[in-house]
Amino acid sequence: MSLGLARSRGRGNSISLDKLIECRKNLSKPSPRLWPDEPARPQTTHLDETGQPVVEIHHPLLQKLESLRSPNDFDQVYAQIVVSGLLQHSLVSGRVIKKLCTCFNSASRAASVFDSIYEPDAFMGNTVLRCLINSRQPLGALRFYYEKMVARCVLQNHYTCPLVAKVCAEIGFVKDGEKIHALVSKKGFGLDLFVRNSLIHMYSVFGRIRDARKVFDGGYMFDLVSWNVMIDGYVKNGRVDIARKVFDEMPERDVFSWNSMLCGYARVKDMEEARCLFEAMPAPDAVSWNCMIDGYAAGGDVVMARVFFDRMPRRNVVCWNTILALYARNKNYTECLRLYEEMVDKEDGFKPNKASITSVLTACERSLMG
Repeated sequence: MSLGLARSRGRGNSISLDKLIECRKNLSKPSPRLWPDEPARPQTTHLDETGQPVVEIHHPLLQKLESLRSPNDFDQVYAQIVVSGLLQHSLVSGRVIKKLCTCFNSASRAASVFDSIYEPDAFMGNTVLRCLINSRQPLGALRFYYEKMVARCVLQNHYTCPLVAKVCAEIGFVKDGEKIHALVSKKGFGLDLFVRNSLIHMYSVFGRIRDARKVFDGGYMFDLVSWNVMIDGYVKNGRVDIARKVFDEMPERDVFSWNSMLCGYARVKDMEEARCLFEAMPAPDAVSWNCMIDGYAAGGDVVMARVFFDRMPRRNVVCWNTILALYARNKNYTECLRLYEEMVDKEDGFKPNKASITSVLTACERSLMG
């Protein structure tokens, strides 16, 4: 009986040895490919100073990542990146986050990938921030900034501050905006035009136009955006007179500069000055014409509003709605209905919208009651 047991043990050892040999053979086989036509992956034997494998821009996985268009394909490539140990490489992880944000607009998943990176950089953080802002999630963007970037001591650059300043302006967080301004001063980012313009806009939205002017005057280089943001800030804070002084000092102007002043004069109902400025414009656009029509309409001047409406070379649905609402408010229901019929019959490609229908229904109701 002992002999039978010995034989059984010998046979078991032989089977275990065979399994071990077969297992080692399987381990020596290359990992399976995701696609039949995928080229063989190069062996990344070279390491950088941090011990990470050196990955070049034309790596097969990066090329596949750039070309894919569906979430399912992304999942397959992402799994291969994780398994191959390349996710911690800054080039690879940055491309993964960028793909999630720009192609799939998946800020939540991009933030999850950001969390899994041992040493994320400013590019990755800025990409997620921009995606959250474009997705109309300003509170989520500010939370990500504090909890994922500041808390993890991610180094910020001159692209980070304008994004956070935009968020603070949008949700009205003054204290957080001041913190960003302090960071700009500490890091020396104030010399960057993009950063300075974002701070001018932020303070203008906060209603602190004097602080906006301090930032403006603190620069030694200005571009067209700097001047336009300053003019727009003065206009929206009710200082059209100072906005005009800045406008007159501008070395060059674009259509936004002119339209900002036109809207400012229309807002304070100074249509005489607005008309003089409009006539001096080199090339008024649709916004310019709409500012004049809307300005006269707001003041109840039907005649001048109609003059500019008739002069407009190419009308849009905004000017049609403005003039329809003006006639409805002034109880000229017959002209309102006639203009609506003209609008419908025109072959300009503009269709009546909710505002158009509201004015016409008001005119129909009041005309029947009268």
